[in-house]
Amino acid sequence: ARHLSVLKTSSCLDDFVDFIVENPASAIYTKHLSVYHGAWTPQSRINWQLHPLLVGKEGIAIGTRLDQAADKAFCRYKEFIETERQTPLRNYRKKVYRLLQLFPCLSRLTIGHLNKYRWRGIRKPQYAKLIGKIWLLPKLEDNIEEAIQIILPTLNSLPNITHIDLEGTFAPPSWPTQSYKYITSLTINPLLVRESHEEKAIEFLSQFPRLQRLSISLSPARLTCLPLGKLLFPRLIYLKIEN
Repeated sequence: ARHLSVLKTSSCLDDFVDFIVENPASAIYTKHLSVYHGAWTPQSRINWQLHPLLVGKEGIAIGTRLDQAADKAFCRYKEFIETERQTPLRNYRKKVYRLLQLFPCLSRLTIGHLNKYRWRGIRKPQYAKLIGKIWLLPKLEDNIEEAIQIILPTLNSLPNITHIDLEGTFAPPSWPTQSYKYITSLTINPLLVRESHEEKAIEFLSQFPRLQRLSISLSPARLTCLPLGKLLFPRLIYLKIEN
């Protein structure tokens, strides 16, 4: 496969690593990997049961149904939430880094958000398996800042990855900056620049000094002007900025 995808949950990352280790041919021919972030919040039994994003095992809304299957699904949901809550960011980073090391020809990485609308009608085995267990879809927000914070710091140890796509709402981070020397292509869709945070956006983009291609879609939730004149990309051959 030239393009594979994985959910950024603790169990899905572990299961995907095991799959690749057992099927190394899948990794050899993969050039593009998508890592999808999702967010689930803790719910009480009654709130889970009545949640508008609750689905049955067959994808049918179960409403107020109370039966053994629902009880088991809620127990699996609680276990899933607790595992995610107890996994620190540094452990997620180790899991992601271990996974990325298994792909010798990987050149493109997409960091996206797993939400109801993006995945509707798309068959993703990991996603279908997870929802079949916990019966609850992820929140409809599409913020990917946590996933970026986890994954980007691994890239300076992975010189084969040169293309990064950020697909989901993303505001420039406040964590310490570094220079990503191997990235030559960056796409952000959309970039959320909060009021008075234009300098943070420029600071983030400046971390990619060897860019040859840069494409940015600004979030319609907060239109602003970026002081692009402060950026220096001596190798840049393609630039696209759109609202």
